[in-house]
Amino acid sequence: MLPHFVVTGPSCAGKSTVARGLPGRLKECVVLDRDIWWTEDSTGPEFFEFSLRLVKNVAQGWRPVVQCGALLPLNLEPCVERRYFTAIHYLALACDDALLEKRLRGRFASM
Repeated sequence: MLPHFVVTGPSCAGKSTVARGLPGRLKECVVLDRDIWWTEDSTGPEFFEFSLRLVKNVAQGWRPVVQCGALLPLNLEPCVERRYFTAIHYLALACDDALLEKRLRGRFASM
């Protein structure tokens, strides 16, 4: 079993930016940005089970997985699939309120 790594934080905190930069720096890891499989149904317990099942299957190649997305310990720790990981390490990204507001406004302005 391998550990699992989660980069989490609120919308516009920089998770996707970090996800794009990690593969060149962590060549031994597989980096997954949760945005690639996000749907409107991605908030229930089934999604979190699926998320860990996907990571478990990728990790069978004996490469640790870094998952970037809005994932909290209270969502992942109770999952049945959790048993396949020696540990889940969480890194929460944050930024000050003014910067977060600016990023959010910029995201919605482009829609």
